[in-house]
Amino acid sequence: LFWKNDEAELFLDTSGPSLARHGYRKLPGKAPMLEALAAATILSTKWDRFTPFINPMCGSGTFIIEALMILTDRAPGLVRRFGFNGWHGHDRELWLSLKAEAAERHEKALEQPLPKFYAFDADWEAVKATRENIIAAGFEKLLSQIQIEERTLADWPDFAAEKKTVAASSKKVEKKEVKKHKKAEASMKVADDKPKAPAKKKK
Repeated sequence: LFWKNDEAELFLDTSGPSLARHGYRKLPGKAPMLEALAAATILSTKWDRFTPFINPMCGSGTFIIEALMILTDRAPGLVRRFGFNGWHGHDRELWLSLKAEAAERHEKALEQPLPKFYAFDADWEAVKATRENIIAAGFEKLLSQIQIEERTLADWPDFAAEKKTVAASSKKVEKKEVKKHKKAEASMKVADDKPKAPAKKKK
C-alpha cells in the first residue's frame, strides 16, 4: 500500500522474490551474476547447443546451469515459489498441471544427447559451489557430462601454447628493436668520428 496526500495505491505481489532469480542457487559465491542476465548473455552468443560449452571462470556455476536449462527446455520457475501461490482464489490444480507439463518437456529433453560441459575456476570454493548448485538445480544426473575442475587459464594446453607463441613473438620484436638501436648508435658514432670542416674565418 502506497499512500500520498489523499490518494492510495494498492499493489499485489504476484512474483515474490525477483523474477531475475531462478531459485536454485544455494551457494552464491563472491560476486554472482543474476540468473536471468546469465541466460540472456548465453542466448546473445548464438550458441548452437551442439558445441561444447566451456566456462573458464565458473564462479558459482550460473552460466553452466543456465546453459543446461536452455538446452533441456527447463522452465526457469519450475523449482521456485511465486507470490500468487498464497493468494485466495489461486487455482492450484491449474498451476500444478502447468508445472507438470513443463516438467514433462524437460524430462523428454534430458533424453537427448548433450554436448560436453566444462566448468573451471582457480578458486576451489567456487568449484565446490558450482557442483552444489548444479545438484540443487536438479541436474545431478548430468554431472558425469560436466567436467568441473580447479584450474587456471594458464593450465590449458592451448593457452600455454598461445602464451609461448606470444612470448616468442615478443622476443623477436625485442631483438629487432635492439638491432635497430645498435645500428642507430653505430651511425651516430661514425658521424662523430668524421673530421669536421674547419670553421670559416669571418672577414
